[in-house]
Amino acid sequence: MKFDESRIITDETGYNYVRVTPQEILNWGGYCICNGCNKQFLDEDMNLFFGCTDTYCDTCFDRMKQRWKTYSKEDIEYDIAIQKEESLNWYKYHLDDEYREMINNQFNNDY
Repeated sequence: MKFDESRIITDETGYNYVRVTPQEILNWGGYCICNGCNKQFLDEDMNLFFGCTDTYCDTCFDRMKQRWKTYSKEDIEYDIAIQKEESLNWYKYHLDDEYREMINNQFNNDY
């Protein structure tokens, strides 16, 4: 499956994330476990968040989004600069089967 960049959601703070299904998580080798509460979510979509490089349930993600509003402008600008450079490829690695295979093949050929 190809990754559709229009799936990337940008929060008012500038952080971005993608809503993902349990099947998508399983496809990249994830376990559908929230990095916040450590519960498994096999029947609910989750939030794939580049800033913390993991998935979160809606409850934990909403709490995290509230914390973003307390971060300093400098911290957010620093995070957003990295996000602009790296997040698209990171999302593609997780959600684009062909891209993930290409990257894995490159890695395997290099070693």
